[in-house]
Amino acid sequence: MLTRPEASRGAYLQVLVAARGAPRNQVSSLSGLTNTYIRDLERDVIANVPRGNLIALGLALNLGLDELDTLLARFDRAALAEGDIPAFLGLADRLRLSTALHACHNLLYELVVTSLVGPGASRVTIVNQRPTGALRPSGYRTYFDRHVLAAHPLYPALVEAIGAFRRERLEAALAAGCRVEHVLSHAHLTEYAGAPGPRVERRWRRAHVAALADLMRRSPGFSVRLIPTAPTFQYTLAERSGDGAPAVGFEGWPSPGTTRLSPGALTGFATAAPPVVASFAEDLARCRSGAVDGLADRDATLNALEELARQPV
Repeated sequence: MLTRPEASRGAYLQVLVAARGAPRNQVSSLSGLTNTYIRDLERDVIANVPRGNLIALGLALNLGLDELDTLLARFDRAALAEGDIPAFLGLADRLRLSTALHACHNLLYELVVTSLVGPGASRVTIVNQRPTGALRPSGYRTYFDRHVLAAHPLYPALVEAIGAFRRERLEAALAAGCRVEHVLSHAHLTEYAGAPGPRVERRWRRAHVAALADLMRRSPGFSVRLIPTAPTFQYTLAERSGDGAPAVGFEGWPSPGTTRLSPGALTGFATAAPPVVASFAEDLARCRSGAVDGLADRDATLNALEELARQPV
């Protein structure tokens, strides 16, 4: 992102916020920082800005890791390092989805989806064509993004940490009584588990499906519904206890294969807007209305998943 080298910190932030193309209150909701605080940053009023706040603001602005390094340097901070990973993960607890439609790049989208399965969630539904990324075995994400690992020195450790954190949050939500349903296209899941490819990739995919079956076997609150048709979108729909507003994060179908084109690419959208949430709830009702012959009950579904996971590599 081009800014004048001589620009002040505040002027630099003004350019970043303007480039985001979203009102400041949307940046505020995604970063966990108040409107007033962000405005004061743009006016150079705050002399000593905590490093974690800069990272949260950069993520809410969809900055890439290199751009985050530049932002930190503007505030006389060292470049990103593994010690910053907790600040990234912490955004899942800081952000609050508003009724705006938030466009999210790769890292921000993963943290938004993680927030949907956080404290207060009473029911979460994950609709996908393959097992949720929260259940990828350790090391699979590094393999999955192997073509872009050189994009930034922190990227490999960061995406593995986010994956582990997503799994911890999912397990914690289930332990707290949240009901989680994973809806998958049976045909797409079968293709994912059995598709040809390098032996190492086939092994990762089987392990991914095995993790799905394992969680279903261990946790009564986690269920898998295999459906005969493919939904239009992949999405996570979360309902909250008390007065918490339901919210949804959604994305299109991934490209064939496992190659991610860019670590900073637009990944999906998220919102708590009632009409959008209602539309996805309606789509979910349609998805739930169908079932694959012979896989309508829990035991049959579990057996089918374990059979997919046991395929020869």
